This record gives sequence, C-alpha cells and structure tokens, in this order.
Amino acid sequence: MSFDILIINDSKNGLLAKNLSGFNLKFCQNADECLQMMQEFMPTIFIFHYQKDSADLLETIKQLFQQFPSVNYSTILAFDDDVPLNDALGHDDNFYLYAINENDDKLPKLIQTIINDIQRKIFPDFTNIINNSYEHYLIGGSLAVQELQQNLKQAATSNSRVLLSGSIGTGKWAMAAYIHQHSARQNSPIGLLSCSIARHNIIEELLFGREDGAGNIITIGLLERTHSGTLILDKIELLPLSLQQKMARLLQQNSLQRIAGTHNIRIDTRIIATIGTDSEQAIQDKQLDRDFYQRVSLLEIMLPSLAERRADIIEIVHYFNVKWAKIYAMQPIKFITSALNIIEGHNWQGNFFALNNFIERFYLRDTPYLLQPVDDKMINALLYHDGQNNRQQLDDVIRLAYKQAKEKFEKQYLRYQLEHYGGNISQTAKAIGVNRVSLHRKIRMLNLPSQYEKKQD
Repeated sequence: MSFDILIINDSKNGLLAKNLSGFNLKFCQNADECLQMMQEFMPTIFIFHYQKDSADLLETIKQLFQQFPSVNYSTILAFDDDVPLNDALGHDDNFYLYAINENDDKLPKLIQTIINDIQRKIFPDFTNIINNSYEHYLIGGSLAVQELQQNLKQAATSNSRVLLSGSIGTGKWAMAAYIHQHSARQNSPIGLLSCSIARHNIIEELLFGREDGAGNIITIGLLERTHSGTLILDKIELLPLSLQQKMARLLQQNSLQRIAGTHNIRIDTRIIATIGTDSEQAIQDKQLDRDFYQRVSLLEIMLPSLAERRADIIEIVHYFNVKWAKIYAMQPIKFITSALNIIEGHNWQGNFFALNNFIERFYLRDTPYLLQPVDDKMINALLYHDGQNNRQQLDDVIRLAYKQAKEKFEKQYLRYQLEHYGGNISQTAKAIGVNRVSLHRKIRMLNLPSQYEKKQD
C-alpha cells in the first residue's frame, strides 16, 4: 500500500487535482477503471468525487471490499454529507469519512493529517524512532562529524540508494530517518524491516506481500507500502542470500510480484540499508551477495564511533545531562573537569547508547551527585562498577544460597554483556550463545532495565 491518492471522477474541471498538486495523485473515471488500476497498486487514500445519493459510489465501495478484503488503513473521502457511506462501510476504525469541498483551502492540510495518522498505524514502532531526536548524533565540530554531516546532506539531496555502516550504537536507524526526512520523499511513507527478526518465508512475505493464487491480495508487502517513500533494511547481511538475490533483481527492474501473484507491480521505493559488519568480509563469508551489495550501496556512509569523535564527547555529555535532568525534573549534574576528561577518554564500545545510559544512571542512584560536583572517584566507581569492592561483593555472593547467588551473577553478567554490546539484543544473544527469545525472557525475569527489551540497534 503506497501513499498514492486515487481520485475517482474528478468532474469539476480538475479543481481538486489543482488544490492537491503537492501530492502523488492518480486518476480514474469510474468503478471498473478503479478496480482495474488496483490490480497494479494499492492507493492509501480514495477520493470519490460524486453527487449525493450516487449508486455508483456505493457499488464501487462494495466491489472494493469484495475484491480486496485485506485493504487496511485506507481513507474514503466524499463531497456530500448526504452520501450514505456508513451504510456501505459499516463502522471500521481503519477508515476516515469526511464531507469536503474541492475548493476548501484546508484540504491539503487535512490530507497530510490523515497520511500522518495512517503512517502511525502502519509503522507504529518505527514512527516512535523517527519522532525521537537524532540531533545528538550530529553534535560537535570534529572533523569526523563534519564529514558525516556533509555525507548525510549529499544523501538527502540525492535519490540514490544508501548503505549505512558503523559499529553498535552509532545511530544507523536515526541517520536513515534523517536522510528520509530531509529528502524530497519526506512526506511519503517510511518503513523499517530488521532482517534478523524472522524466518526466510516471513521476511519474504513482509517485503513482497502475498496473493492467494487467484489474484486476491492476502498481504501487501513493505516494498509496496513504502512506494514513493523509503524502506530501511536493517542488517542486510542477515537477509537470506536467496532474498538478497531477489532484491537485487527488484532493484534492477523497479517492479515486483507478490508471492503467488501473476502481475508485475511498479514500485518507486528508495532503499536505505544498514550493515553491522565489514561488507567485503561479509561477501567473502557468503553472508552478502555482491550484486545486491553493489545495488544498495550507490552511496555508502560509514558512521564514526565515539572513539573517532573524542572532541565531541563533552558536548554530547552536556546534551544527555540536560535531557535526563529535564525528564527526571532535577537540576543537571555538575562534573569537574578531570571527571569529564575520564569520560572523554573512556572506550565507549556501545557508543551513543552506552554513553546515554551512563549519564542516566547518575539520576537513578542514591548518591551525593546532586549535592556536589561529580569527581574522578565517582566517575570511576560508576564506570567500573566499584572495582575496589569486588572482593567484598564476591564474599557477599559466597554467603548467599545457590539459587540467590546464581540469580545475582546472571544479573551482573547480563548487564555487563548488554552494555558491552550497546544494549543490542540480537548481538548480545549471539555473543553469549542463546536465542533472542530466551534473552528477552531472562531480562524480564531478572528485572533488568526496560530499555534493554526495546533496543535492537
């Protein structure tokens, strides 16, 4: 399902099309033509431009539901309060019923509001990520961040496919959202597929959609849903090779067939991909198809780690400090200069995620941090988990019953591993040799911080 607007019977000298000139419009004249067009693409918004009591309008809508029972999050707009749309549609929360006038100068704003609401329903998880600020990834004046800003602007002003690479916590999702929101596609849909989340057949259906073999749509894939917009493929090295090869053909032809489908469907979806490992090594290890890689990496941007941006770290700390102070309704923590120097020189393997968590921890602990500036001792205690007391902690564990000692060790072990891998569930699970479901279950069982359950990149 794309964010196209299908106008049926724009009969009044094209006034409606003129008022909506900033949107992606398609036109047909009657019900038969409408249904025929929908064999090739699925519009987001249907505008039926009819007089009141139009039997043709009701018949079109009934045929629409009969032939496309899986249509979701579509909008029916009518121009007359007396058109009995509710009789045809029933009461379905997926539909918006409006009586509008083609001369109404508020119509474009109404359409954009509907599109935004539809996008929140289609992509609820990723919408939350998009709405989160990405500005902290671009803070600072180091040469590394200047080069990053320049590369992002180049990607945003082009229409080329982009590959973002970088270590954990460098903001690959956020930078992909930045490129989309600063591009000519910013008012079109954006979607995300994590290539590590599902089995081959599920990912294929999520991408391409499925029909029942008789031409009826069962599901509409993300590639169609993000037509005219952007689809972010996260961790493409985890996409099955057969699907990588299928995607390479799609990117060459700019069309797809749904699973069990018979029609070629034209798409104009921009791909922004991310990779969590060295691309050449992934190709040699048979994790990445070279043809697919070359087609998704017309522009390749390496996101710098905090180790490459040490000159920016203190400014980033200030950003996180102010943010958490506001969230917890407290005064910002004060740091002495030498304490900031320790933070600046630390090896933040989880990058922004690890540094952000570190600063938040000052607001979660019963400590004198609000009474006096944070000094070197306080920083080292938090960074290295009070290493000077390790022997005492071991003695405390030894005195516990086996079950309690095991639980305490597991909690400390998992907290360390999660922080080491920037809170990334998939990477942590792979490193410690358990599956993601088991790790999620253990996190909840041990009451570890909730952000670990949500963090995927």
